[in-house]
Amino acid sequence: MRRITIVGAVATMVAVLLVGTAGGAAALPSSLDGDGDGWMNTVETLLGSDAGDPFKTPESFAIPASCLDGADNDGDGATDDADPGCHPIPVIDGTFPPAGFDVFESDLTLNGLVLETPDGGCGVNFEGVGPTVVRRGNPTGSGGDREIDVEIVAMQLTGTAQLLSGTPCNQGQRALVLPMTLMEDPAKASAGKVTAQQSSADFPASSFFDVNFQVDSPLGLIPGSLRVTNDTINTLPPFHTPNDPAKNPNCYDFGGAHEHCPKPPLDHFQCYAGDFPDFAPQRVRLLLDQFGGSPVEVFEPNLFCNPVAKNRLPIFDRDAHLKFYRVRSAVETPAKGAPVVVRNQFGTQTFEVGDRVAIAVPTRKNQQGPPLALDHYACYEITGNQLNRPVALQDQFGNSNTVVSRPVVLCNPAVKVHNRTLTEVQDERWHLVCYAIQPTPLNPTTLTARNQFGAETIVARQPVSLCVPSQKFFERFRPRIPHGFGFQDPATGRWHLRGLGGQEVSFFFGNPGDIPFMGDWDCDGIDTPGLYRSSDGFVYLRNSNDAGFADVEFFFGNPGDVPLPGDFNDDGCDTVSLFRPAIQRMFVINKLGSRSTGLGAADFDFLFGNPGDKPVIGDWDGDGIDELGLHRESTGFFYYRNSLDTGIASDEIFFGDPGDRFVAGDWGVVDGKDTPAVFRPGDRTFYLRDTLTQGVADEQIPFGAERQGFLPVAGVFTDGFESGDVTR
Repeated sequence: MRRITIVGAVATMVAVLLVGTAGGAAALPSSLDGDGDGWMNTVETLLGSDAGDPFKTPESFAIPASCLDGADNDGDGATDDADPGCHPIPVIDGTFPPAGFDVFESDLTLNGLVLETPDGGCGVNFEGVGPTVVRRGNPTGSGGDREIDVEIVAMQLTGTAQLLSGTPCNQGQRALVLPMTLMEDPAKASAGKVTAQQSSADFPASSFFDVNFQVDSPLGLIPGSLRVTNDTINTLPPFHTPNDPAKNPNCYDFGGAHEHCPKPPLDHFQCYAGDFPDFAPQRVRLLLDQFGGSPVEVFEPNLFCNPVAKNRLPIFDRDAHLKFYRVRSAVETPAKGAPVVVRNQFGTQTFEVGDRVAIAVPTRKNQQGPPLALDHYACYEITGNQLNRPVALQDQFGNSNTVVSRPVVLCNPAVKVHNRTLTEVQDERWHLVCYAIQPTPLNPTTLTARNQFGAETIVARQPVSLCVPSQKFFERFRPRIPHGFGFQDPATGRWHLRGLGGQEVSFFFGNPGDIPFMGDWDCDGIDTPGLYRSSDGFVYLRNSNDAGFADVEFFFGNPGDVPLPGDFNDDGCDTVSLFRPAIQRMFVINKLGSRSTGLGAADFDFLFGNPGDKPVIGDWDGDGIDELGLHRESTGFFYYRNSLDTGIASDEIFFGDPGDRFVAGDWGVVDGKDTPAVFRPGDRTFYLRDTLTQGVADEQIPFGAERQGFLPVAGVFTDGFESGDVTR
């Protein structure tokens, strides 16, 4: 793979940040968006849209550069994917491409950007995605001195921002979440150079961009600057090659701030109803997307989808097919009834989310190859406004002119665990919105479809929907992530954490004899280790799942006190409270201690349980606040209370044996309610119960004899969308 190395580059940034209210982003100034459709004039023009018509929006976020010629190269009277101009430029190692435009999807992450307002500096964290257009000049020079002039001529990135607390713009204690759009300033040149150092080698080069922006917010037009240093990029866009994954470059980034991913974009899909053979229902252990996760029962397929050329756009991966299966979840959709905002080639739309109804699975068709980079999708019913937009479609079954009508489902990229095989999300940013289309005639077409659920023969009879690549914005929603479990070896201080698919990460933290627990100490949604060391009376907390020194430490309680980590006030942050077995009393502390002040005074305390009861913390009722549970070995009962005060148990279930080591978590049914699990040293097996009801364990996971003396821990070790399923 060709590689461009960025050496000491600096980009000066002055940006357009359009900050709106919680209801949506502010409208762009008319000088930037003449037709008021939310798209910059320059972006619309360069992506082939009409900047003067609000009903015409860009048809693609990522078009290969050579498709911009708009020419009928093969003389057949149509500009379509058969034209050579709609295929990527051949990759030739050691040479720069000729002059042209590169159009590609771009990411931007800015942490701690300070907006200088009349009242003082206000910090924001921003994440956005959208199209970027780069104008590239012809290579000049020869040998090791070859270089090209480049200029970012348009960029429009839409996402969300956190307005940081403790500033003149936000004097509260928590960050505020706002929609935000960042755009290149069309009045200033955002120019730079890429210089090859060894044109015949693996394409090392130095590069820089001076990217100019303006900052526009409810506070007024604010100038600003951002210095960006560059490390390494892997290729100059748009060298995605849909039919050769070996040549697909990785994302490259500008100093960890500006990331580009010139991989094959997500295609459109035309979906067909037809005749599907009988299908034996299968259970998927976990289907996890940005709305949450749970086990699902998978039933008969009902749609087969081809990649489709819409309005003469190219198909990027002709092997990318999807097959939809009906599903039934054990719990209600956490996001049901909530509004979600999406943006696609039909503009910005607001939908109401319904039940999860389907899973879309990457599928091979006949003798074609497998999809190159296609995710699984969890699909939800949605309601929204009718479009009534005419489109021209061309796929492997033929051509048609049809009308796009009502939205049907929103499909989120999803993690799937099936038969103990973990399939991760490859691109969490792109979703599919599927719309009903006007039926058109089709001769019945027989095909063979193969995927992880098996192979079968299908007869496609009628196109019924069009699925469109879309960006999704869902403000102030935190997905429910299933808990994982792990062990700490008290003899060595080594931790072993198991993630969604059974993979483990191991590391050392602490000393032999320390008491282990886990919690989200830095409020990032990921649980990390904590220790109580009875030899010195200190608690030690670490903010990452790897070896290293404690990030927080403080003196803890009295000898014999039991540390209880949890979120006891629904602020998204865990603290360490304590249970004093000698008096059966829990002391709740809603802030972390420090070395200088120790644990600090309890916010309140209460009595619960009998002498000898073993405490367990969990959110038993799903209200976001952790409560106290107790296991009574003398009776085998587990007692829990749904409030942090004195009183009788809210309920009790018989679970566990004497000597079991208890933990709690949101296991198989990810509904926000924690349930108990036990590790039984006698048979070295974890027993998980998915609901707070009487019954045997829903899952048993055996371990080797070497872990007999290990201590169990539980927590959320991953956000489900990182590379690898245990976050370090």
